[in-house]
Amino acid sequence: MKEILEKITNIIESYNSMSSDNINIVMILDMARNLSCNLFYLETYRSDIFKKYEGQKYILIKETSGRKPMPVNKAENQCNFQYPQMYQIRRFMEGAYKVLDMMRTDISYAKTELTHTNIRG
Repeated sequence: MKEILEKITNIIESYNSMSSDNINIVMILDMARNLSCNLFYLETYRSDIFKKYEGQKYILIKETSGRKPMPVNKAENQCNFQYPQMYQIRRFMEGAYKVLDMMRTDISYAKTELTHTNIRG
C-alpha cells in the first residue's frame, strides 16, 4: 500500500509543478491514466480494510453469551481507533479524485483551445 500511496503522491506533485501556461495534454493524459490505475489498486486495499472494520463492528454490536451488545456509535468509535487506515485512506482518496477531476478539466480545456485554434487557423 505504501508503494501505491507514494506513486499517487509523485503523480500529484508532478501535476502540481506543471506551469498552467504550458499545458501538455499528452503528459496530463498519462498522469491521469496512472493516477486512475493507482486509485483502483488503493480501492482494493481500502475494500479489504473495510471488510475487517465492518466485521469487527458487527462483533462488537452483536450480543454474545455473557456480554451485552455495544451501542453502534461506541462500536464505530472503537473500530475507528483499531483501523485508523480507514479514515486516512478515505481522505487521501478524496483528495486524489479531486486532482484527477482537475486533470480531466485541464484536458478538456486544452482540447477546446486546440479545436478553436485549428478552426481559426
